[in-house]
Amino acid sequence: MSEYQYYEFQKIDQSLTDQQMRELRAISSRATISRTRFSNYYTFGDLKANPRDLLRTYFDASLSFANWMFVALAFRYPKSAVDVKALRRYATGQSLEVSSKGADVVVAMSVERDDLDTEEDGHGWLSSLIALRADIASGDERVLYLAWLLGVQQGEVDEDATEPVPPNGLGAPSPALESFIDIMGLDQDLVGAAVEGLIQTSAAPPAKEIDRWIAALDDREKLALLSRVTRGETNVGAELMRRFRRQVSLRSATRILRTAGALRARAEGLAERRREVSLARETKERVRREREQAAARDRHLSELAKRQADAWRRVEALVATKRPGDYDAAISLLKDLREISKRKGLMEEVTERISVLRDAHAKKPSFLARLRKAGL
Repeated sequence: MSEYQYYEFQKIDQSLTDQQMRELRAISSRATISRTRFSNYYTFGDLKANPRDLLRTYFDASLSFANWMFVALAFRYPKSAVDVKALRRYATGQSLEVSSKGADVVVAMSVERDDLDTEEDGHGWLSSLIALRADIASGDERVLYLAWLLGVQQGEVDEDATEPVPPNGLGAPSPALESFIDIMGLDQDLVGAAVEGLIQTSAAPPAKEIDRWIAALDDREKLALLSRVTRGETNVGAELMRRFRRQVSLRSATRILRTAGALRARAEGLAERRREVSLARETKERVRREREQAAARDRHLSELAKRQADAWRRVEALVATKRPGDYDAAISLLKDLREISKRKGLMEEVTERISVLRDAHAKKPSFLARLRKAGL
């Protein structure tokens, strides 16, 4: 298997300038570059720049894929656009890293998988995950919790470590979250253990609650927010949603949190239960098929019993051709005739007829070998 690497970067908040596009072209002469996107793949060599540096300098989102089973997803934010302290509650190491440098914050999630389909090439993955960037900015922390779970799965989290508070809507993943689970290879049983027992609430707060919360804001703050929107600031909505979610979370009832070890043990229990259900289903299906096959054979033998004389003549005709395929057909028919005789208690008769048949064709070793193999 040859080495393969794929890199994709996307610009969301703004477009790349002419100067930036020239700088990117200098890094790669064969990359696909537009005002909002840079992508390239390599079968030999590598990207002539650090992916994290490219993200910080030019882009808002990136995805790296290598066919030795490595996947990395990263989002860049202005510091004012996220709550860094809240993000770091989920940080585990490789699975989720939150780094702050200068005016930027980078949230990076990565995994090394041993079950990745090597026919995949990474194309389209970033587009399927891009909505998660806005989710994080608006305070939707479901993907961060899932990244923490990924750390549990990869053994980066101590068995005794307590889980972060599971976010609302964890049991109702968006398409982007489903893509994250699939692409990162997150164990479905571990996800099932995490959502088990949670109140199934929506990740999107009810509009009436948001309206009441906004109505309670100070008039001067409302005016300031409207002024920012008018000036073209695009992150005001996400900021408000993040603040709203944080206050709702503080008011919510205390949940009994589980340890990483307890979640892993429950996931193993769910996996075992799923295997048992699958085995029971397969057993039931096998029994059904066997019954159908037995019934079909009974019908076949009942019909054949009505025309045994014709069947014996057919055996003689097949053996006379000296063709291997016809020998096989003759043996099959003889086995059916023996089964019919056994059911009727006439085994001596069929044994004698087969003996006569064997003597008549004693010079046909291929046919005789088939008789012996079939126990006839």
